[in-house]
Amino acid sequence: MTSDGVNSYTWDRANRLLTWDNGVAAALTNHAYDGEGRRVSQAVGTTSPTITKYLLDIQPGLAVVLSQTESSDVTRFVHAPRGIHARQDASNDWHWTVQDGLSTVRVETGNSVAVEGSQNLDPFGNLIDLNGTIGTPYGFTGELVDGSGLLDLRARRYNAGLGTFASLDPYMGMRGKPMSLNRYSWVEGNLPNAVDPSGMIRETPKAWNACYQQGSTSCDECKEAYKIHKDLFPRLPYTLEQYCGTACTSTSSVTPTPAATRIVLFGGSLGTGNLDLAGPSPECQTPVWSDIADFVVGYPGTQTPDPTTQFTGKRLQALNAGQVMPNTLLIGYSAGADSALIYAYDNRATGNIKGVVLLDGELDGTRSDGRRMGCGPNETQCINNGDSQVWREMLDAVLQSGITVYFLDDKAGGGASKVADYQQPNGSLGRFIYDPRLSVEHLDSGLSGLRGGGTNNNEDICRAVLTSFGEDASKCSNQKPKTCTG
Repeated sequence: MTSDGVNSYTWDRANRLLTWDNGVAAALTNHAYDGEGRRVSQAVGTTSPTITKYLLDIQPGLAVVLSQTESSDVTRFVHAPRGIHARQDASNDWHWTVQDGLSTVRVETGNSVAVEGSQNLDPFGNLIDLNGTIGTPYGFTGELVDGSGLLDLRARRYNAGLGTFASLDPYMGMRGKPMSLNRYSWVEGNLPNAVDPSGMIRETPKAWNACYQQGSTSCDECKEAYKIHKDLFPRLPYTLEQYCGTACTSTSSVTPTPAATRIVLFGGSLGTGNLDLAGPSPECQTPVWSDIADFVVGYPGTQTPDPTTQFTGKRLQALNAGQVMPNTLLIGYSAGADSALIYAYDNRATGNIKGVVLLDGELDGTRSDGRRMGCGPNETQCINNGDSQVWREMLDAVLQSGITVYFLDDKAGGGASKVADYQQPNGSLGRFIYDPRLSVEHLDSGLSGLRGGGTNNNEDICRAVLTSFGEDASKCSNQKPKTCTG
């Protein structure tokens, strides 16, 4: 979000808020971060701005502010297992907070336990009424409110006035929880029962749990939340037992065996200029890759549309791959590489795709929503149509969802001018591997299932790809019976 109609927002490439501007110079707010994306200071105003510096405790996994300094005034904070507990102001006077079930600060008292201020907020965190004075910067769900009035939830900012986050969630959500797929939503719409201290996944409030930071109401959900937090915050200092409790990690519970990697191959066409025709049998065109694949999808051409969707070509090939299964590795050759990217983009939120291998696709073709992602080596037409960056948007989204992309550029050179200078987004969870092999042949037909030195039939390339994904490279030597004649 760059504007909410009243305020404008500026972000860096890591999706961190740099500036908030409501048009009033005295309220312009700038933020600064450390090397790991934690906010360490803010400046409010343009002429002689008020600068606040933060001292952080990074040990809890989710950093908390121990003190903030404005000029020579230092305010210190004490945090308890249920959230913010007290603050010591610049005059060394102590103030104590009273919180509700969501850890929202409702009352602040002084040392004499006299109420200094009380407030009521609506379910989205907007102030309804305030009696007296509450001096703590902590508010809704017990989190810090920054100088722009946004709730600082570490990975993102929450705008209570809109009831949404101001930026997309880096966690893509799960198809089994449809509300999680709305990446701007606040706690998946479960306002009375959930919080989001990381800015990435809703949790049950800490005040409701026996353990320090249990994130869910069931063991399965808690384990899922722990895995996500551990992936996104590798320095999270809790074991699974500390996070979810012994009841969820007892030896009597059975840990399921991870699903074996399922390889899906998207075959290529008969070559440039022949995209209207169905492609050759993948076992003939790409023998090495079809020999390691568990499921093969041939290129269907454009002459026979799907009767339900009217999809043809690459869109239809992606559709023909069906429902994505857990721990799937996608491999696409030539035109099939474009189809594999479309399929990965369409299914990126499922969490089931391990990676996608693009064997010299042109990053051309139409996605399932009807947008073109490129125009082959000549992008002039797409530039005129405003779609020349669609393939970049797709790669960005796939990588940000945690899927690793391996792009091999071969002698055909279809993607060389596009992908050679591609830079994956900062903070994306997946890896982008660019493998330039511009002297390797790109063969579309006439192979009769024989192995050789081309991108489509070379065992060494197969081994390099599987090794990159931690798979058994010896599988590349396996050969299935074939009946190829062309």
